[in-house]
Amino acid sequence: MTNDNISFYPVIQLLTGPPGLTRNGGIWKIVKRELHNITDPTNIMVQAMHMTNYSLSSKSWKKWMEESNGRTLLANEIDKVFGNRANVFVDSGGFQLMYNNVIDLSKWELGVTPEDILSLQSRYSPDKIASLDYPLSNKATYDDFKKSQKRGIDNISYLIDNYETLCHIPTPYFVVHGRNEVEIETFLKKLSKVIEVKKPNKFGIALGSQVPLNTNPAMILRNIRYILKWMEYNTADSVPLHIFGIGEAIVGEINREKKITRPFSFDNSTSVQKGYRLKIYDQKLKSYVSYNPYDYVCECPACKILHSLGEETIITALSKKSYNADSKLDVTKSDIYALITLHNIGYWEDRVENIRPSKLKNSDRQGVNNVCKSKVERNYEFPLRSFSNNSPNLILLACSKTRPYKNSQSHKRVINYLNNCGYRENIDFDRVTLSGLYGPVFWEDETDIRVMNYDFQLNSLVGDAHRRMLRMRTATVLNVIGKRYRRIVAYLPAKQYRETFEPTLKEFDAVLAQDYSDLSDALNC
Repeated sequence: MTNDNISFYPVIQLLTGPPGLTRNGGIWKIVKRELHNITDPTNIMVQAMHMTNYSLSSKSWKKWMEESNGRTLLANEIDKVFGNRANVFVDSGGFQLMYNNVIDLSKWELGVTPEDILSLQSRYSPDKIASLDYPLSNKATYDDFKKSQKRGIDNISYLIDNYETLCHIPTPYFVVHGRNEVEIETFLKKLSKVIEVKKPNKFGIALGSQVPLNTNPAMILRNIRYILKWMEYNTADSVPLHIFGIGEAIVGEINREKKITRPFSFDNSTSVQKGYRLKIYDQKLKSYVSYNPYDYVCECPACKILHSLGEETIITALSKKSYNADSKLDVTKSDIYALITLHNIGYWEDRVENIRPSKLKNSDRQGVNNVCKSKVERNYEFPLRSFSNNSPNLILLACSKTRPYKNSQSHKRVINYLNNCGYRENIDFDRVTLSGLYGPVFWEDETDIRVMNYDFQLNSLVGDAHRRMLRMRTATVLNVIGKRYRRIVAYLPAKQYRETFEPTLKEFDAVLAQDYSDLSDALNC
């Protein structure tokens, strides 16, 4: 069993449109509606300024903030949807300042000040709130750290003086920032003086600026070990610690090294990100796998809803755009994403227990043995997370027996023709191959052993279930990368490839070229 002191707060978007909570927001309406059936208690991490990510009108904002008996409509909706077991943690949203020098909150009659952020946080009627903080990027200088520290300490001081004036008194969390033990120690020394002088009645401590270190889990572990050791000597055992934006693997590693004995919580949005990429956590394999509605079996509450939809409905929905006003289906692609996200959220404890951090040096493991070996993925997946385009146009070609595809006569003829027309690959167009086995294949993966060694092409004997799976995969890829291109052009002269892929390509407004001249004409538009 997972340590009872550990709790997880999935990052949830609430203010995605007009009231109420389950009316709108793409995947969020179903996540909000069903979350209380997935986790108990229902922990929620909300970024105070998340409404800036949505086109929330002033009219809707005012409606959300209407008060009745000292509580906003927003707070009442949270109680109504999530129940009395809800535990709402409202972050200040300071992380947004890393990428926006100025956030204009005037539309909502707010500013980025300790006073306005505390006022905003209070409207959620939260159980926990974080001090207005200023996270550090991995490129921040030490001078940047000192400025962030000073402003953060000033905001903590303000929070201590004012949190008890709120109608519903939350637990204030004082946010510490540091990318290494030296920066964390420096921040904690300043914090100690404030706590000693002001003597808050209750508080927690939170550690930020770890997200930019996600490629260095050993450093994150050292930072968490350090702050836990500091708290052991400087705070009561009941004082909670929260770590912003870390994964379950890091939490499990810390707990295995030395069982966490104080209230410890963390948050992340990984479950949502995985859901968008159709990655579902397999509790048997102890890893994320590609979601396949034909063979994935799970009895969690979210999967029961998925199963009730039926495989054909799921495949049809996943073969379309996320938002398709012309769809005759009651189910959208976003609904499927939401249910996979809820499944992933539900298995957070299993991941804490079973997933180990990657890229850890032996010296950083502190004697922890029995490391799970990574599983070799036999099924090729298009690299959505790391994808970046080189040019403004995308050309889709059918696969060939010759590998890598670019060396095949069919691909060479297309590329040579376009070269003669003045168009260069990776400058004027990118080339993605539609494999009859895997669906879209990234140009840099053509020499991947899984791509090089398969022996399969579409023919009349291939079943409808496999063709639907290819459409689903193609739609998933185009839904992510398609918006980066000015134009998508497909040239599929073979009948089996046209019949398989064209229904999905039409959904994404791709130009369906009949010959080489159509390709050049499309690029010239």
